[in-house]
Formats: sequence, C-alpha cells, structure tokens
Amino acid sequence: MILSQKLLYFSLSLGLLLTACQPWKYQRIAKLPPTLAEASGLYINHDTCWWHNDSGGAATIYATNLKGELLDSVAIPGAKNVDWEELTTDEQGNFYLCDMGNNRNARQDLVIYKWHKGMKTAEQIKFRYPDQKAYPPPQSQWNFDAEGCFWYGDSLYIFSKNRSGEGNYFSKLYALPDQPGEYVATLKDSISFGDRVITGAAINAEGTQIALIAYDYRRDKLWPLKSSLLIIEDFSGRNFLRGTISRQEVPPSKLGRQYETIDYYHDGFLIIASEGSPVTAPFMARLKARKRE
Repeated sequence: MILSQKLLYFSLSLGLLLTACQPWKYQRIAKLPPTLAEASGLYINHDTCWWHNDSGGAATIYATNLKGELLDSVAIPGAKNVDWEELTTDEQGNFYLCDMGNNRNARQDLVIYKWHKGMKTAEQIKFRYPDQKAYPPPQSQWNFDAEGCFWYGDSLYIFSKNRSGEGNYFSKLYALPDQPGEYVATLKDSISFGDRVITGAAINAEGTQIALIAYDYRRDKLWPLKSSLLIIEDFSGRNFLRGTISRQEVPPSKLGRQYETIDYYHDGFLIIASEGSPVTAPFMARLKARKRE
C-alpha cells in the first residue's frame, strides 16, 4: 500500500539516522576520451568500465579501461538516446539503459531499454509516475526528473532529481519491474538529503549498501557545485531509505560540471565520473571509505 505524499515526506524523521561520515580517500585517476564528453551512465565489470553519454548522444555504450583508454563501442539496436541518465545491469548480464532524463518534467515517453549481447533489438520498459498529473506540472512540483537508478532482485529502483527549487530537496524512490512492458511506477518512499539532488545511484553486490552521488542544485548558482557522496546502510530488505546515512563532501568538478554517475569497483572502492566542458575534459575518480568502527 502506498503512503500518501505527505506521510512519505515526513516519515523520514521517524526511521532514518543521519551520521557523520568517516574520511574518504579521493583520487582522480584518468581523463575520459572526448567520445565520452557527457558521460552519464557507468557499469564496471572487473577492470572494464562501460559508459554511455547524456541526452542527444548516440544510442551506444562505450568500454574503457581504468586508464580512460577507449576499448570498444556497441550500438544498441532498437534504442534511441533522448536523455539517457543511468546504466545498470542484472545478474544475467542484461544492460538497463535508463532514458529518463526529464529536465522540464514534460516527457510522456520515459523508457528503460533492456538489452544483452546477441539481442537483435532492445526490449522496452515504458513507464510513467503515479503522482504526476500534468506535463509539465507547476514548477513548484518539478520532481519528475531522474538520474539515479539501480537494479536489485527483480526490479529497478529510481531516485528522482528534485528541480522544483522550493528548497525541500526530497528525492522520491520509485520501483519498476525489470520485464518489458508498460507500467505505472510504484512510489515506495521519499527522503531529503539536505540541499543535495541525486545524479547517480548504485548498490553493492551483496545488496547491503547503496551509494549515491549528489550536488547542490541551484538555478541561480552554477559554479562551484558542491558535491557529496551519500552512503546508505543498515536497511532491512528493500526498505532502502530506512537505514543509516553517511555523507562525505567530494571535491567539486570544475566550471559547473557535476558528477553524473557512480558504480562499485572492488574492495570498497567506488568510481565516479564528471562530464566535460568546452575547456575541461571528462574524468573519473576513485573513492574509498574507512571501515566503520
């Protein structure tokens, strides 16, 4: 049963504990090739990074090594890149390419492409949000953009990017089945991360920790962007937002470019990436947390 929006917004104080985060190691490790100037999705398989670009790019995924050297590119048959914002995979090797960028909250063609090597055409998971009634709604309700998503179990979990500018910064968590079809997403919960909006999400292989990359969205403040890494742990089952949250500030990317994507590597490491600008190259960086005491 879905709680009312009001209950979702105010339930946070009952179930979440925001804690100080232990210091994290941060290291820029490589520039990305110009082909990935708008890198916005990442999946790491051993030492190979699979990427895609943001809106208007080719419907293609690209492979690099951890030195940022381009290894391969694969066009996704039957797919179109309107505004790809996230890349995630399941245990069977399916890629999920999340065409869910919705800057003006007006899209009615949101889709996640499901594809694996050998498929002649990508399958489509089409969806809409259960609480969106207008396209676009009033600007004070602009919370139907999304850039963070991960696969877990049999479902896809989407974090909204709140562009309302009203100052509450609640991110809503939606769920979708991972099978092709047309769906109304299920609104599971919501949470405020202070003054941060979510641009990338990942879950570890054990399903015990979630990593989110975020920045301080302001329509009137494009630089410098304050960036944060958010870690969620100690949740029960799929109550992902009912856990312990740690927040660590991340060195900002230059000239107003935000970190767009995140994934787990190994041994507690995470990889994040920033899109490029006319005067700066896109790059990836590595993070690692101290073990909790």
